[in-house]
Parts: sequence; C-alpha cells; structure tokens
Amino acid sequence: MARRVSATAGGKLKWLAGLLALVLLAGVAWPGERFLVPQEMPLPLYARGLGYTNLTDGWVVTSFFYPVDTIPRSYDLSNQPVYKYPVGTVTPYVEGALIFGDSTTTPEQLELHNVPGARVPMWLTPVANWTRWTINAMEKAGPLVGWADSYHQTAQPIDPAEPTEPWHVQTVASGFLEDGRSFRVTSSLTDTLYSCTVTFGE
Repeated sequence: MARRVSATAGGKLKWLAGLLALVLLAGVAWPGERFLVPQEMPLPLYARGLGYTNLTDGWVVTSFFYPVDTIPRSYDLSNQPVYKYPVGTVTPYVEGALIFGDSTTTPEQLELHNVPGARVPMWLTPVANWTRWTINAMEKAGPLVGWADSYHQTAQPIDPAEPTEPWHVQTVASGFLEDGRSFRVTSSLTDTLYSCTVTFGE
C-alpha cells in the first residue's frame, strides 16, 4: 500500500515538463521574464498530491486546482500534465507565475496562490482506505472535504546551478473542513523524498 500512496506525491514532477513545453512553444524566454499562470499559459494540472502523513492512520492530501465536478471522476490524477477540459476553459482556483533567472530555457521558480476570493478544494483521504488516486476511489474511501482560503505553493530546482535536475515543491495551506474544524497542511516534496503534516483545530 505504501507504494500506491506515495505515488500521489507527484513522482517525477512531469507537470513541470508540461509547463516547459508551453514556454518553448511560445518562444525562448528571456532572463528575468515572468509568465503569468493562467493568464499567459494554462495550468495543466487537475490536482496536486501533497503526500501522506503516515501509513497506518494518516491522511493522503489532495488539492484540486479546478472544480471537482469538472474533473473526470475515473481519471488517474497522477497522469500529469493534462490539457483536456477544464484546463484552458475553466478558471482555476490558483494563479501565479513561472519565473526565469539566468537560464533562458528552464524556469527557476513556479509560484501559485489562491485567486483572490477563491478557496482551493482539499480532500484528506484515510490512508487505511486508499486504493487509487481518482475522484471515484477517494469518495469511496470517505475523505474529509475542506477548502483552503490560504494556499501557497512554490517549486524550484534543488540546485539552482542545475535547473533541469529534481525540483523541490513546498506547500502551505489552511482553511476549514465541512464539519467546521479548521485545518493546516504543510508539505515538502522532491522526486524521492517528502514530508506532509496535517493539524486540526476546533
């Protein structure tokens, strides 16, 4: 079961390759250039896996960038990037920028945060009931459903001198669950290692 759960953390961060492909199609970027997401390029991610808290009684954390009811219910969310509906058609819940440094082919940072007034849907799925990373499977597992009114995510190369090497993704999110409790998620991911914590309030 551990292998299935860890797959939600993002694997090889294939979604970054999708963003790079969009940049290259648009032409070579200049140092210091910023591409706004989604205003200047779409966000090719239905959702983002933020990891799991532990393998016994913990939670698998998923943030959704588009309305859940617009995402195919049986779609394997680990297949990223994706350019099908609602990508490019529906405004996502997050926005941000892809920022270039000295390199003109690889960005040095991607930053995402809530669209003003938007809340990012977040599902906390019990690890004990985990089977697949699809909406159908997570619903059967009985997730805690919530919304983050504060969501901030940054992604950047672990080694700035090697921008095409593995990236580090950090996320901090907080909001409220359907049952009224507050929650906070902190997540730190690389290609091979990650940590994820969830805390609940009243």
